[in-house]
Amino acid sequence: MALYYGSSTTQDSNLVTAHTVSLTGLTAETTYYYRVRSTDALNNETSAGYTLTTGDVTAPRISSVKATSIAATSAKITWTTMKRPAVKWSTA
Repeated sequence: MALYYGSSTTQDSNLVTAHTVSLTGLTAETTYYYRVRSTDALNNETSAGYTLTTGDVTAPRISSVKATSIAATSAKITWTTMKRPAVKWSTA
């Protein structure tokens, strides 16, 4: 199996059916295009292209937090963030 598109690995000469390659040094929040290739004992070759997108490692920022519409049994909390929002609350 080998990887194309700029960087590659050495093709494994062992004739096995399961393969694993670890990719390191990738950049967060980046789409990568990769192609895998396999060759059998008779040198018949097949390949297929795929994509993967690395995860977001940026910490969320929260700003403009406001408590409004405060009543005896309810309140409205608003804020701005670049991530998925959630609220947890307690009395202590």
